[in-house]
Amino acid sequence: MSKKSKELVLFQIAPPIPMWRPNVGSLDELVASNDLKNEETDDSCLGNASLFSPFKRMPDTELSSIFSSSSASRNDDYNEVVNDEEYEKENRKRVSYYKYKRISEKEFIEQMHPSIGEMVEMAERCGVRYRTVFENFAGKRRKLGVKCAEDDNCQKVAQFLLRENEALGHGKVGEEVRRVLEDSIETHLLSRKRFSLGYVHLIMEKTNLPPSYIRCQYDCCKKRLLTQNRPNTNMLPVKTVRQLEEAYLAKKYKCTSKEWSSEELEWLAARLKLREKQVSEWMEMRSGAVLGFRHDAFEFRRAREVRSFTRLPLHKTAVMNEEFDRIGSPSVEKRKELAERLQLTETQVKNYFSKRRIKLNRIATKSIDFSSSVL
Repeated sequence: MSKKSKELVLFQIAPPIPMWRPNVGSLDELVASNDLKNEETDDSCLGNASLFSPFKRMPDTELSSIFSSSSASRNDDYNEVVNDEEYEKENRKRVSYYKYKRISEKEFIEQMHPSIGEMVEMAERCGVRYRTVFENFAGKRRKLGVKCAEDDNCQKVAQFLLRENEALGHGKVGEEVRRVLEDSIETHLLSRKRFSLGYVHLIMEKTNLPPSYIRCQYDCCKKRLLTQNRPNTNMLPVKTVRQLEEAYLAKKYKCTSKEWSSEELEWLAARLKLREKQVSEWMEMRSGAVLGFRHDAFEFRRAREVRSFTRLPLHKTAVMNEEFDRIGSPSVEKRKELAERLQLTETQVKNYFSKRRIKLNRIATKSIDFSSSVL
């Protein structure tokens, strides 16, 4: 058998690759059809797999060309979603070894027993780990035979490092300690810095809690901050959610305009026998949901950052400034009372007080540095 005939036989034996196509072509086609009223659809499962026919699973050439041409430049920014620690490692400005050595020698001459905050600041300035700075200073002290006092910062950090794997006892955490812990975590989240070991030690210095418990509370607070602005919707039937998902995907991938107009929302709400507010909230939640898609995670993070920097009215900030001058760190009850009086949320009041404390601390640090440089 010749080579050409063999290739012809193989081509005839190999089945063609199946192609998939979405059930909904466009929003106009969805409007013209009665698919949303179809009672015979299988509602036993949800997700993207239920939106396509089972015999068409490979991407269509038309869709692939659309994604490669129109969406390629838009998706370049979020090809990969990295976590905060990896982002810090890649973007951290690390000085050279010799420059770090000169800086550490100068700092050691000025202060042989630096505080935790000073070591954290030096680690961030030089782009090295907090533990590296501590071990470097400890080695210099051992080399010169310098002994540390019992209540010194060096002994305190050494004790903190020994408590790395300590578990929280059965005792209940006090209300005051919990408030200090939540305020410290909230302040650090607003600073948008990586939660390194140095910041864990700073919180341990204030609360005397084990590091494992602090990290667990940090993760819970971060998750709560990520999801607190999402709209709450009532549980919808499976069939309704599936139809909303089909309309969302058709609008996103097949229509020129990606924004939902009031007429489209009104029509879709009437078709599904829902309120227009329910449909708009579901579409907003779907566009901002983190479901493992890289672009959705990026868009949600960007939208959350925009929402977090919304300015408050001047008359409300004036009242909160008066309260801040009178009480620097109000209790939870006081924050709730102030939020109810100003028609704000308790989180907004808490964030405002935390940001104001950060601003005043920065001003105080700059004034101290300026006075020391003048002297």
